Amino acid sequence: MALVKTSLSTHYSNSHHLQFMFNVYALVKAGDKLKLHLTDELLKTWNDCIELETELNKQATATVHTEQMKELDRQRDTLLTNLFGIVRVQLKSPVQAVKEAAKKLDKALGVYVGIQRKAADAKTAEVRGLLKDLERFSAEMTALGLAPVTAELKAVNEKFQTVYN
Repeated sequence: MALVKTSLSTHYSNSHHLQFMFNVYALVKAGDKLKLHLTDELLKTWNDCIELETELNKQATATVHTEQMKELDRQRDTLLTNLFGIVRVQLKSPVQAVKEAAKKLDKALGVYVGIQRKAADAKTAEVRGLLKDLERFSAEMTALGLAPVTAELKAVNEKFQTVYN
């Protein structure tokens, strides 16, 4: 048995995986079938799978909901950026109570920095976690006037999940 250096194939996009399979198939098919213990039936089945993957490669990503999900994801990003921005700006507030509220929220939201750049489905889960964490800071949220932003974020996140499903 020989260990072949592994690749990061778990990180392949659908298109990369398809091309990888196409290339490997061509190399294996050109080899000695007897030495590789391959039958014509096995090679045909493999090729049929590659053909099916070719057909479905872009078809699966272009659903009727794709544009709606993109728009909802953009709305979430805007709301998240607004939420983080308000907290960051209020850290410099001359009003001590506002400044203290911003400090507490800044600490709580620190683990969510960069959430806007996450994959859409992972972002959905993280937004739910963020909103759950913010429930403990209702006084601070009120002090910074963030209730409308978080309410809208929750609504958009739930709508995204519905469309995603």
